[in-house]
Amino acid sequence: MEQPASPCSRRTKWSCSLDFGFPIPFHCDRALVPEGHVGACWKGGALQETITNPGFPVKLPWITHHEPIQVTSQTDQVRDIPCGTKGGVIINFNRIEVVNRLRKEYVYETLLEYGV
Repeated sequence: MEQPASPCSRRTKWSCSLDFGFPIPFHCDRALVPEGHVGACWKGGALQETITNPGFPVKLPWITHHEPIQVTSQTDQVRDIPCGTKGGVIINFNRIEVVNRLRKEYVYETLLEYGV
């Protein structure tokens, strides 16, 4: 079953008129959320609880900001880590790899705590 398309999904520019009778132009921007990511949305600088799926979420310029957040496995590396033992011996680790995956249901809480 198809959902009705919003005005912004059919075209990128539209206008409306207020009680004053003159048109006020609006511009609807679209953000791309790639596969393997979810979209986090900020309105007026405040993080919204709504997390969007991959695709094109509609946003309003200067009001809404979307950021793609990776939810597939990713590997990060830290290099040249010196570690000291209790006896005073220094051990150097050339490389440490950390593999992690962020679950979609924890994106909002993680962004609130740590940011993007």
